[in-house]
Amino acid sequence: MATFSDSDYNSDGYRSNRPDYGPGLYSLIRDYHCGGDGGGGALDMAADVACGTGQATVHLATMLGVKTVVGIEPSEAMRKAAARHPSVTYVAGTDSTAATATGRPPHSFDLVTAAQCVHWFAMPAFFAQAALMLKRGGRGTLAFWGYPVGYIKNSPRASELFRDYFFNRLGPHWDPRRRLLDAAYEDARFVPTAGLFRDVQRITIPSAHHPLPVMRRTWTLEQLAAYFRTASAYKTYQGAVAADAAANPPATDLVDAVVAEIADALGTDDNGAPRTVDVEWPVILVLARAV
Repeated sequence: MATFSDSDYNSDGYRSNRPDYGPGLYSLIRDYHCGGDGGGGALDMAADVACGTGQATVHLATMLGVKTVVGIEPSEAMRKAAARHPSVTYVAGTDSTAATATGRPPHSFDLVTAAQCVHWFAMPAFFAQAALMLKRGGRGTLAFWGYPVGYIKNSPRASELFRDYFFNRLGPHWDPRRRLLDAAYEDARFVPTAGLFRDVQRITIPSAHHPLPVMRRTWTLEQLAAYFRTASAYKTYQGAVAADAAANPPATDLVDAVVAEIADALGTDDNGAPRTVDVEWPVILVLARAV
């Protein structure tokens, strides 16, 4: 996660080029939160931990109708680049300081969320912070989710190249914790702490019970390239290339090379124009109620 906090990380590029989360995801969160047996269902206040540039943060207000949303983010650059909304404020803080960072009394929040980030967290500390923030008695909901590497839907060969970029070409440059996300958060560390949470649900989308995808995009090749460059491992790769450039200058940028291969795999449309790229990502959503 340190890469995203670097002062020279392209936070504006992250905000503009990362996919956001469709309304189907927020419907699942709403149904769970409003369907509890503890008198839950209020959506007065939510906190989004490690919120980055606010993709999910703003959706808590616009798609869930939360009246007051606090985005908690350690990177000043990310907070400055974050999406704006009248119901949303951003504060400095981390997964282990979230409760105090909000400036709110304990057990004030109806909802605590974390999107595409818990693989970077110290999970016991995060669960303790979330439990301290959430309303008790089943009235407060913890929701965290992430999306592993996706697929290109309109070309098997292009999809192979898409996945090869993340798994192999960027492979040596990933922080090892990224593998926890690509393993679909199945590690025991992602099970909310017993005694602090109950009614835990783990939902995979798409699946037999939830067949419709909630994250899909149709992109131009230029948009795909911009997305590729938001990966933290790409920034690490750039640093390695810069350090080695004098002895071994690269023939071409890694992203440019992969996108050119994907363009060849996709071919052109009937008018000779490059085809667009249909990308879909699986999502893992974990839900729990504070005891």
